[in-house]
Amino acid sequence: MTTTLRRSSRRSTQASDGKVNTIVALPEKRNGAKSAAKASAKEVQNEAKDNTILVVKGKRKAKDEVSEASPPVNAAKAAKTADEEVSGEDSFDSVEANRLKQMLHYERQIIEGERKRLAMEGCKDIVEAMKRFAIIGVDEVGVGPLAGPCVSGAVVLSIGVADAKSNYNLANLAGINDSKKLKPAQREALAIQIKQYSMANNLGICTSQEVDTLNPRAASMEAMRRAVTGLLEGPLAGYRVHLLVDYHTVPGIADTIGQTCLEKGDAKSQSIAAASIIAKVYRDEYMLQLHQSYPHFGFDRNAGYGTAAHMAALRSGLICPEHRLSFTPVRLAYEKIQQGKDTTEESKADVSTATELIRSDSQKENELTEEVDQKVTGRSAGRSSRGKPLRASRKPNKK
Repeated sequence: MTTTLRRSSRRSTQASDGKVNTIVALPEKRNGAKSAAKASAKEVQNEAKDNTILVVKGKRKAKDEVSEASPPVNAAKAAKTADEEVSGEDSFDSVEANRLKQMLHYERQIIEGERKRLAMEGCKDIVEAMKRFAIIGVDEVGVGPLAGPCVSGAVVLSIGVADAKSNYNLANLAGINDSKKLKPAQREALAIQIKQYSMANNLGICTSQEVDTLNPRAASMEAMRRAVTGLLEGPLAGYRVHLLVDYHTVPGIADTIGQTCLEKGDAKSQSIAAASIIAKVYRDEYMLQLHQSYPHFGFDRNAGYGTAAHMAALRSGLICPEHRLSFTPVRLAYEKIQQGKDTTEESKADVSTATELIRSDSQKENELTEEVDQKVTGRSAGRSSRGKPLRASRKPNKK
């Protein structure tokens, strides 16, 4: 039997004389060939077993140790790694660019349709005619809240000649998306860009009283009409326009004005998304200012929607002028005030519950500010002459 030392796994081969040659993998040493020859196959197997256990139980650790022990990579390998990282960034940019391109799909369709219409009418200078054509994105926010206005945005991203192919200049705002999918800071930053780079923009507003008079859906339609009309009678006077609207058509607009309605349009069109963003940023700021006067309802966090803190405040019999009395929880609160139940122990408990819920949602900085204000002024937070909630401030509509 012949024993051969190699850096490979143990295996058996059959020689030409019929004898079995056993090959055992043993660690090589530069100055220790004799000691290496004495190492037994059992020790090698135990070492291999220990290494296997190490890899299974601490794969990440073993990998890190090997990485630290390995020599530094050469320049070519480092360059390859850098190229792969750049390629990954390019891939991300490519995905974002493709998403933004898709969000201009309907705008480009409308542009192409307008060019064909001009050609059929025998227009001699289509490029010049397209300078007087605008696409208005329209969307609204604030239909469902218990308090606050309904706000609609109308935006023309850009206008003019970009090149001979499109004959139209479309803005391409990185990061633009459905306003509900964006964080407040992202919406605020985009709103600034939209107002800066758009050819025109406008807001239409229906107050909470108008929401009670019309109904929420009709009020949202009226807010959109006001936003669009403000552009048609102002910066877009004399322009041919086409409306891109989220889900609904805008009422009260001339039949000569085309409208394209898209379900979930704020995620499919940059024009609609831009309108949604400026409308939501305005309304959120409005509710934040309203919170300064009426902190009991948590308007700075719920924007008027029926959260637990907001509902608890209503159950206590507290309402403010911005509440929509046509909504059931607000109407019940108003009726409770009228019946004189707002001074009961149950009402006081509801007020306490609302306060605790609001405080649990607040940031520590806000709590610290309230404590400092209480010590300085000697009054409890939210009980100044401006901050006291109104009771039975207006009568509900009788239908």
